[in-house]
Amino acid sequence: MDRRDTFEALRRSVSLWWRNPILVGAIALVVGVVGGALASYRFARTGSPAGAEVAAHDGHDHEGEGHGEEDVVTYPRAKWPAAGLTLATVKRDDFPVLRWITGKLALNQDRLAHISPLVEGIVREVLVEFGERVERGQVLATIDSKEVGDAKLQLVQSRLNLRIAQVEYDWDSTVYQNVKQLIDAIRRGVSMDEIENRFRGMQIGNYRSQLISAYARLYQAQADYQRLQALTRKGITREADLIRARSEFEAARATLSAWVEQIEFAAMQQQLRAQMKVEEADTQKRVAESSLYILGYSREEVAQMEPLTEYQRIGVYPVRAAFSGTIISKDAMVGERVGPGKQMFTLADLSSLWVQADIYERDIALIQDYTGKEIRFRTQAFPGEIFRATVFYTGDIVDPDTRTVRMLAHVQNPDRRLKPGLFVEVALERIFPNVLQVPASAVTEHEGETFVFVYTGDDRFEKRAVRVGRKTEEVVEILEGLEPGEQVAAGGVLALKTELVGVEAEHGH
Repeated sequence: MDRRDTFEALRRSVSLWWRNPILVGAIALVVGVVGGALASYRFARTGSPAGAEVAAHDGHDHEGEGHGEEDVVTYPRAKWPAAGLTLATVKRDDFPVLRWITGKLALNQDRLAHISPLVEGIVREVLVEFGERVERGQVLATIDSKEVGDAKLQLVQSRLNLRIAQVEYDWDSTVYQNVKQLIDAIRRGVSMDEIENRFRGMQIGNYRSQLISAYARLYQAQADYQRLQALTRKGITREADLIRARSEFEAARATLSAWVEQIEFAAMQQQLRAQMKVEEADTQKRVAESSLYILGYSREEVAQMEPLTEYQRIGVYPVRAAFSGTIISKDAMVGERVGPGKQMFTLADLSSLWVQADIYERDIALIQDYTGKEIRFRTQAFPGEIFRATVFYTGDIVDPDTRTVRMLAHVQNPDRRLKPGLFVEVALERIFPNVLQVPASAVTEHEGETFVFVYTGDDRFEKRAVRVGRKTEEVVEILEGLEPGEQVAAGGVLALKTELVGVEAEHGH
């Protein structure tokens, strides 16, 4: 291809570009911006009023700090709209902070159980599958255990001993009550015929013959004594016979009194001993029952337990679910020997999870007083959805390795959509009052220095170094460098920065 062909091809291409109005407009905009920047730089150096001017130092320092000529930029107001230059007032106001922190979902440790048997034995049956949902108290597996069989047999023996003791107590208590009635009748002097009729067939035991015989002798001696008294008064018998009869009467009365005291005390003691045997047997029964309670049997189950009818299943021990949940691990096999400490299942309640987030030192202030409050979180598993959880722990110790504190929150998961292990983003939100702030767009950096452009009037902007604190997408906290009421460039900062770079280049910086 010769020069003529090359030129013709180039001409056609330019002609096509020129016919595209969008492309032409874009080229014109780029040329205008670049040309304006070059013109401003050239006019600033030559002092031409047609461009931007470098303002001379006015001799007034801000807060005792002098600003050189290179720290001040003059930008004509007519050019502000094209550069997007706007002003904002430095102010103290509420400072809302929203920070998304990476975290994860974890199992609720308060609703997690590593299930092991309380006794040693051999696994007889495994009744659930991995991932199966179970209810509280449901039998997960059974174990053949000698310990359980012995505990049930001890319950049988204790029940029998209690029944025997109770029968003996009932007998001795009845005897004691009947003895007291008999003694009361004797003390009141009831006739022998009446006593015989009244106490015939009543349970009095050996005390019957002793008391009635002594009372009969007294009754006879009294009758003899009274008969001789009458005969003596008539002079029919001798005084010596009366004295002898009286002695026999007094002796019989003393004997009866001694028997009454002894038998009354003996009957009472017998009843007390029988009562103590009942209490002892009842205690043994309670101990046997408590041994079964410790193994996990309920009161209703123990009360209905009839070990002697269970035969070969007397030693079968059920392993039960501590609460309603899901089997998330299964380590039990039929025929395996197990015992305390040998994990058979892991049970988790997945309807309630924990949100776990590690908070870095710089954000600890954000979670002050978070305990009991609601937080928001999101996960990529469900885009666009926001979930809520309630904080219950905000950490007390900073981890020396990660320099973080752990925050934990409860989240309800009734439909089990959320899965333990999912990564989440947790929103840390807090409003700090009375914070000196400027729009985030007002703060810029150059060569390691952070600064803003303070509007000083007459289209002049002064570069001011600042020290910043907390930041959001909208505003930045100012710790040093500005005062409330000052105005700073919030838009068009790039144009001012471009001018500033040109000024610094002119002054050899």
